[in-house]
Amino acid sequence: MDPWEWRERIAGSGEVAYGKFFMKKAGFISKEWLPYFANYRRDGYDFDALWDDEKASRRQKKIMDLFEVEDEIYSNEIKARAGFGKGREKGFDGTLTELQMKTYLTVRDFRQRKNKKGEFYGWPIAIYSKPETIWGYEHVTSRYSENPTDSGKAIAKHIMELYPIAGADAIRKLIGSVVAASVKPKKKKEVQYPQYLFKALGFDKEPTSDQMMGLEYSITMLKDRDQEALKYRYQDGLTYREIAEKFGVSDGRGGQLGKDATNRLKRELIFH
Repeated sequence: MDPWEWRERIAGSGEVAYGKFFMKKAGFISKEWLPYFANYRRDGYDFDALWDDEKASRRQKKIMDLFEVEDEIYSNEIKARAGFGKGREKGFDGTLTELQMKTYLTVRDFRQRKNKKGEFYGWPIAIYSKPETIWGYEHVTSRYSENPTDSGKAIAKHIMELYPIAGADAIRKLIGSVVAASVKPKKKKEVQYPQYLFKALGFDKEPTSDQMMGLEYSITMLKDRDQEALKYRYQDGLTYREIAEKFGVSDGRGGQLGKDATNRLKRELIFH
């Protein structure tokens, strides 16, 4: 069998993840070990939490937004629809690689394109999906409860068991820590409360006095943990990582606490 053909078959099998996962080169990760890589490479962040904490680029956001409404997209369509190309946004290949290195995207399959008549033509090209779409959110994020460093150590130990001759430096280079290397420190943003919270709730206009009173009342109807999460996020301006430290949980769980509290507040609001 041609190497390209078995690559396509394995990628489409649903048993392994395929993408540019290793030193920006293509490779496979088993379904069993994908949660370890997701926790380690993402540093415990879902993409929306990464964006909220200003740790993702605008280019990455433009690509990931496409997968909020579609489960799978041809690579050429991602480029066009996310606004990349001649005379438009630059750096498509590098941005797509970064998202794969952080396990936010994987190659789901290779298929031929269809023309306007519905006929297949040309060579099969890559189709991308979020790993959560293929294997479910609970499986992909199942290691979020542990420290990302521990997931990295588990990966390294597993590689050494499979390949005893592999050196520690080579393993570190292979599995990497792409999050810390790709994020530039940013100044802490100035928090405007309650405007910041109203914006998160979907209100674009300046809140009225009645709305602000309704907001404060609705917050008191929430559980103490939700109230704390909202205060940390929208009054104190903490990142999800800092919120996680306050609660003594993983970074991913800290982001989930903040989002859950915001969603529960939406349901409690007594104004429209």
